Amino acid sequence: MEWINLSNGYHGTQETRTRVRSHAMRATAASRRKTGTWGKRNLRQLPENPILDEVTRGHSISTDDKACTGTGSTVYQPNTDSASSKSLWRFPRPTNMPLSGLELLAAEIGIHILDISALTEIQCGWTACAIFTSQRSSIKGLISRRQSSYLYCAASRYGHNTYLDEALRCVAIRAKRIIAPSSQSFDKSESLHYVAALNSLQKAINDDGERQRPDVLCAINLLSLFELLQFTRQEAWALHTVGASRLIRTRGPTSFVSDFDIRLMLSLTTPITHEYLRNNEACYFEEHPWQQMFQSFIIPDDLFSYRSQLAISLTCIMVKGPRLVRDVCDVVNKSDVGKNPDLTQLMKRLREYRKELLRWHAEYETVMLTTPSRGAQAPSEDVRGELLVTYYGLFIISSRLMSAISTDLIEVLEDEAVAHATLMVGLENDVSLVDEWAYFYVCQKIIIAGATLATTTIWRENLDQCSDIIEEYKFRAWWLPIIGKQPFP
Repeated sequence: MEWINLSNGYHGTQETRTRVRSHAMRATAASRRKTGTWGKRNLRQLPENPILDEVTRGHSISTDDKACTGTGSTVYQPNTDSASSKSLWRFPRPTNMPLSGLELLAAEIGIHILDISALTEIQCGWTACAIFTSQRSSIKGLISRRQSSYLYCAASRYGHNTYLDEALRCVAIRAKRIIAPSSQSFDKSESLHYVAALNSLQKAINDDGERQRPDVLCAINLLSLFELLQFTRQEAWALHTVGASRLIRTRGPTSFVSDFDIRLMLSLTTPITHEYLRNNEACYFEEHPWQQMFQSFIIPDDLFSYRSQLAISLTCIMVKGPRLVRDVCDVVNKSDVGKNPDLTQLMKRLREYRKELLRWHAEYETVMLTTPSRGAQAPSEDVRGELLVTYYGLFIISSRLMSAISTDLIEVLEDEAVAHATLMVGLENDVSLVDEWAYFYVCQKIIIAGATLATTTIWRENLDQCSDIIEEYKFRAWWLPIIGKQPFP
């Protein structure tokens, strides 16, 4: 026993202080030596598998914008030149951390929510339902294919609010039941989670602050996908799409700034525009503030992504279509002659619309001349096939609308419509060999070509006996298959 005097404010020399600390830690040091980890690093900080991943190890980034890409990662590279790092790699593999967030959801249900990312870009609900019903294998192929999507942004928000969590969960359960129909364990929980998602989502929408969050719009979009995956509930899908449209309009064009918001907006633009077409109404996206919003989404260096100059320009043209269709339908239907727009002005607007389409196509061809062709390994952001088939569809519709109110031009305009419909069918065959998702997208649009080719004969009939306006039955025979409902009251 040794006594050291540290009284009266005296702290002793450095040597005596060291001896005091050594004596105080003697029992603790003896206990640590028994564990076999004396002097070693915190093993929880090691990579999950340091032996197998000796060269590199990727870990997802936590920032929202990089998480949205689905490809952002940092690379772990051990410093093998350091003696300390070499000794570190000889330690045994540490115990895995417990699962959390989406990984826990994936382990529970048996499918990762990011595996259905390709389904989030479905453009047309009722035609997609028809495809899924007749070709069940197509959806299984899409479920197994990850694609850049707003789901990568939603992944980092899982666990933060009930409505988004429940929406993600019920969509994951539905997708699991599609690829494994024999599994009945989720029958009851699927409905329970859907009801919970609806109830919590309604509360969020009623909250002035909460409904401004992109999470709310994301949950609505996911619930519309859930309805679509029922295969027979396309009308319920449409109700969610209309709800998303109202929320977007309430928020206003200046509120879509973050990458999450922009991805959600672009995924919903075509479905919303299509619903305005089906309901014979003009779409508010054609208004100048919304057109400016779309222009702000452009990434200059991108050539064929959804945010490229070509994609955004075509979107700005597309959203002008519903008003033209509505006005032509009013003329053909003759339900209220007093409300029909001036035919001269309507024809002028249609000609300008076609000029915009032709200018877009000229720009597209110019870019294609200096861009390598799309191969089997093209990135998921390359949507050149989707852009071209959308152009074909819009041009066919513009030709039919013009000839519907000016029958003396039918022969010329119908030749153009048939030619583009034939190109559209050929593109379907080409794309099917390259990209499964692009093929599914084209299948949703190919109905425009089919309806046009099927009605070209009656469209040309009795031209010498009809007025300047096409007969209503001809227009109905063409437009009904495209929109899936009666075009006139």
